[in-house]
Amino acid sequence: MSIVYGYSYDAKTQMYRCIHCGESFESGYLYSCPGDGGKQRYCDAQKAAELHSESAHGDRLTALLEMGKSAHGLSGIQQQVIRGMADGISDRELGRELGNRAASTVRNHRFNLQKKRREARMFLAIMELADMKRSATNESNRPEQGAEELLEIHHDMPMADDRVLITTAEAREIEEKHLDRSSGIKLLKFPRKEKAKLVILKVLAGLFEKDRVYSDGEVTEILKPVFSDVATIRRYLVEYNFIFRDAAGREYRRNNSVD
Repeated sequence: MSIVYGYSYDAKTQMYRCIHCGESFESGYLYSCPGDGGKQRYCDAQKAAELHSESAHGDRLTALLEMGKSAHGLSGIQQQVIRGMADGISDRELGRELGNRAASTVRNHRFNLQKKRREARMFLAIMELADMKRSATNESNRPEQGAEELLEIHHDMPMADDRVLITTAEAREIEEKHLDRSSGIKLLKFPRKEKAKLVILKVLAGLFEKDRVYSDGEVTEILKPVFSDVATIRRYLVEYNFIFRDAAGREYRRNNSVD
């Protein structure tokens, strides 16, 4: 499972992408990788993505947990129990670290986490089978289904609720209402509703090239002709992970999972 090693793979673009910062590695190319004793070596895109995640973001378990509840759905105490399990801490000791809880309480958390894992595996299998069946279905015999297609935003949304459930038909209506495409792309008014924001931000993210690093000035140059309030657009693009910004706030990259 690639996410365990800190990257995702997009079969459509054949890109391996760091799930933490968005840096991408294209299949078919060799990348320079650190070797033992300082020796130079080269590795394929998949290995390069794995090594990047490890060197740039540290311990994989910690890095995944620090992505927050919106990414993995784990409560604070569940995260603490998982860290304790990984460190081999006994139930009694972990209970003390959790505010002097009983060892039986810790065991109950362990049981629920194991149950959650079994359910997650089953859910992934069900969804994969549903996708396979859908792909095998002749959509041309069911034209009414087209209007119910969901718009694919990207894989790193900070929210996981009905705000991301947007049909392609809804997206077209939102774009027609908020965008003027007569001469390039101009935003008539930045929407207040979350669904509309996501649709517009997805369009604006498309103004940036994949696998290119942008300076703050370059981002401003791209967004300024689109809407006068550049700061608001840039803030939402970063906040909703359409664009990744480095810790220093100087470099920007488009999220490559945004089609």
